[in-house]
Amino acid sequence: MKIKNLILSTAAASMLFSTAVTAQDAPAAEAAESAQEDTSMSALDKLPEWMKQMYVGAGIGSAFAFTDIKQYPSGFPALAFRTELGYGVNGIIGYKINPSFALEGNLTWSRLNGTKRDMSTWFRSSVLQWDLGVRYNLANAFHKKSIETRKFDVYVLGGFGISAFRTSRHVLVNATTVDPIVATEGYESFDLDDTKRKTFEASLYGGLGVSYRVNDMIDIYADFKGFLLNSDRLDAFESANDSRDKYNYNSLGVIFHLGGRGAARNESKKDPESAMDELMEKFKDTDGDGVADYVDKDNNTPAGVKVYADGTPVDTDGDGVADYLDQEQVSPCKDVDANGVAKDADTDGVADCNDSEPNTAAGAQVDSKGATIVTKAATPGLPTPVSNSGEATSDNSGVITGLPSVFFPSNSTTVGYKNYNALTQVAQFMKANPTAKMIVVGNSDKSGTASYNKVLGEKRAQGVVNYLVTRNGIDSSRFTVQSKGSDDPISTRRNSGQDRRVDFLLGQ
Repeated sequence: MKIKNLILSTAAASMLFSTAVTAQDAPAAEAAESAQEDTSMSALDKLPEWMKQMYVGAGIGSAFAFTDIKQYPSGFPALAFRTELGYGVNGIIGYKINPSFALEGNLTWSRLNGTKRDMSTWFRSSVLQWDLGVRYNLANAFHKKSIETRKFDVYVLGGFGISAFRTSRHVLVNATTVDPIVATEGYESFDLDDTKRKTFEASLYGGLGVSYRVNDMIDIYADFKGFLLNSDRLDAFESANDSRDKYNYNSLGVIFHLGGRGAARNESKKDPESAMDELMEKFKDTDGDGVADYVDKDNNTPAGVKVYADGTPVDTDGDGVADYLDQEQVSPCKDVDANGVAKDADTDGVADCNDSEPNTAAGAQVDSKGATIVTKAATPGLPTPVSNSGEATSDNSGVITGLPSVFFPSNSTTVGYKNYNALTQVAQFMKANPTAKMIVVGNSDKSGTASYNKVLGEKRAQGVVNYLVTRNGIDSSRFTVQSKGSDDPISTRRNSGQDRRVDFLLGQ
């Protein structure tokens, strides 16, 4: 009986001890969990309020160019022989104004490729893209679940930016980087060893994307963005219609919300129209030049005037006088008057910065360097007449050696901005010598058939004449257009930039 009572007493004591321990363990576990939560919350609470509405992200993606050098203009990228698929990486930083709107900045690097087999050419480009724009969450407008509880969001993107690129264009031989280079953009030479990007262009972008909520802090996203550049030089080839180059970038990545996905939830109680008005105020454009006031350095640009990305009027020749006020938009010198015309003290038609004889007598005919021309006719057996500067003005064949030739890209007839300086010298000569007549001769390299090259040379010569007539006001009757096609090569190479030129001969 005593043993039985002892066993019962021991069992009862054990049960009481176990219950007591369990009762003590539960609060301890809850306290530990609560302490962890408090630690997590305290770290989040230490962030400034404005930072809690920020997010950062990174991704990788594919890129695809739409330029003049593209195998299928309206289809998928070519993959055979020389692939047109590119790749890239990107970084994101954003600020949530409210659950629907966010201001977003992007930095993207991408490698672009293009191939044109019927032109026997391809290009590769390295593009660094800075963007500033807006992200609008469509799910907030159509989904009943709150931003904190739903798993998927769909959004649209839009904004503007700056594209910095370097491009090399090659002859399509082996479809590798050892193929000969025929043109570059953003490099100083064909060595491709520059450390800085030389070409910068304004751009616009738009896109669509979807994100998946992993937890309150992390999203996985996939989006598509299309870019429109304000130039036709991404592929180092300018077409006759001067179309703008485009490319897209498709990325997959991760976004981290510093204050959680619902950090901007307090703003959701605002009137949507008020939120839109607040956003639009940030993008107000007082002078209507397409550049928002908060980045516009000139808010009084006249209507219709072309501007740079910072809102300042375009100044093609960089002489300090905007094009819409500049009476000489391609001045050879920086020393200009209030109208943007290069100063010419002796009024001989040659700007002071290029004038080797700044005190030419009134009415004297001068060469392209401003030196007085000796008018004595050339006689067989005697030296060619020369100017006072020692520059040959004309040999007995009539070739004007003092004027530069104008050069063209392969298969192109477009007079590009790189030729403006040479054409300014030709125009100055014609204006300084009002009785002079010019034979404008077009040439081509040896690629292509003789008949095609003949027509190509004529179109190049006519394009130069049209420029001098329309831009410089020179009478068209003073020009005669001829073409030598590929019959007058300078280089021994078949595809030589030296042969794709227009020369100037003294007419009768």
